[in-house]
Amino acid sequence: MHHAVRKCLMVVAAAATVTTLIAGPASADPGITYPGSAPYATAPIAGMGSDTTQTVENGLAAKASTTLGAPKFESWDAVNPTTGAKHDSIKSNYRRANGSTEGQAAISRAFDGGAWPKGCGATGTTTLAGKIQYARSSSGPKVPGTAGNSQLTFIPFARDAVSYAFNGTTGTLGSMSLSQIQGVYLGTITKINGITMRPYLPQAGSGTRSFFLTKVMGLTTEPAFWATLPTTEENDANVISVVGRMMPFSAANWIAQKNGKQVNHTGTAKIGSPNGVAPTFGTAPTLTPHIVYFANTTFGRDVYNVVTTASVTPGNAKFNSNLYKLFVNSGSGSPALRKWDTTTTSLGFSTSTAGVNGSTTLKGNLVANPTSLATC
Repeated sequence: MHHAVRKCLMVVAAAATVTTLIAGPASADPGITYPGSAPYATAPIAGMGSDTTQTVENGLAAKASTTLGAPKFESWDAVNPTTGAKHDSIKSNYRRANGSTEGQAAISRAFDGGAWPKGCGATGTTTLAGKIQYARSSSGPKVPGTAGNSQLTFIPFARDAVSYAFNGTTGTLGSMSLSQIQGVYLGTITKINGITMRPYLPQAGSGTRSFFLTKVMGLTTEPAFWATLPTTEENDANVISVVGRMMPFSAANWIAQKNGKQVNHTGTAKIGSPNGVAPTFGTAPTLTPHIVYFANTTFGRDVYNVVTTASVTPGNAKFNSNLYKLFVNSGSGSPALRKWDTTTTSLGFSTSTAGVNGSTTLKGNLVANPTSLATC
């Protein structure tokens, strides 16, 4: 959903026809009209990538469009919000990035001018140079930066945490230990409390899948067992409809879905409490993050806007002042996005980590186009 900055989140003031930014489920690619939304207009900054952060970025984009002095930007959804199509064409020109890995590849191609496929159904390739200025990513660098070779900068803007969605009773599957979760996803544990386990994975290229592999599983490469597992779109638990099914799930995304801030894909699933620690507090529609869980070094994670290092380096020939104001320093020592922390927290994320204040210390190298881009 390309949440062109101009998209106002809808709605009504009882008896008045006043449009304001709201917290209802919202999404829009260019040309899609929603009640109360402003007409689409091209913004100077555009990005795509992670499913996990798309709704909060859409809300931030809407704020930027109506706030004086804030650079406008566009945020395109990981999947077409109207048709559900994956890898379709954006602006009839380039393929939609579905997930953090593809987002990191997209900003890499914007840097080096390398070939990027056109939307599914179209032939040939194009370039992203000048078309994409940032990427959404719910995981860190695919290729860590090295001295003199750190073309990408990962700027954290919020804190999330990964738990697991499951089908079953809270008493049997709701408080799995870390070792149990790891065993299920290694194929060494097939039953828990007499329940046959049926693990699912987010789609290839998902930042949640990458984070789950490296931080929760503690691995650097996917085990052979994962090739046998069914996949589903990141943060979509509709397939978790049979007892014993489970999948990694963003706690922030779960909160936003359950609170009605975005389309609810939780189905009949529940959210787990790894090691007995709940990732959320309260009940819908007033769920909030459990800060202790979000701060956990195994399950907690920062989420990022990824830019080219040159674009946020003052004095560099490719420095982008609008991008810098938006993500790094608006002139008051913090990024423009920090003006709307309430939007970020209302969509399930935490801003309690110091890294969200425009840090540019985390670097990464360019990444190759993933094989997932070949799938239509």
